Amino acid sequence: QLVLELSNGSMTYLVIDLAKKEVQRVKGTDVSTNALEFAPITIQEELFLPIRSLITQFNGQLSYDFEQEKLTITGMDQHTYQLFLFQNQYQIDEKVYREKTPYIERNDIGYLPFKFLTEKMGFAIQTSYDAVGNEIIKMAKAD
Repeated sequence: QLVLELSNGSMTYLVIDLAKKEVQRVKGTDVSTNALEFAPITIQEELFLPIRSLITQFNGQLSYDFEQEKLTITGMDQHTYQLFLFQNQYQIDEKVYREKTPYIERNDIGYLPFKFLTEKMGFAIQTSYDAVGNEIIKMAKAD
C-alpha cells in the first residue's frame, strides 16, 4: 500500500490512497473523498504521478502545443517548464536539458516521474510509515 500526500505550504491538497483507490482533497477545513480518477503508476520501480491532477492541485496551468509537441507548465512557481514529447530534451526557463524527457503517456494520461518533481521542480519529500506499516510519502512545494 502507498499513501501519497501532496501539500502546498502548510495545507494538504491531495492524499492518494492506492489501496483504497480513492483521493482525498483537503482545502482548509473542507475535506472531500472521491474515487481515484487516475492513479500513479510504477515503471521499473520508479513512481510516476498523473501530471494534470498534480498541476491543478498546486494552482498551476498546463498547456499543450500540438505543432511543437510540447507541454508547458506555468503558475506553480516562478519557472516555466517545457516538456518536449518524442525528443531527448526538456527546458526549464531558458535552460535546455539534453536528456530524455521526463514526461510519459499511458492510455492518453500524462505522467511525470517522482524524481523529476523533486530534483527539477523543487518539491520537498518526507517518507514515513503509518501505524499499520503503509508507506506515506509527503510532498510539499518548496518556497
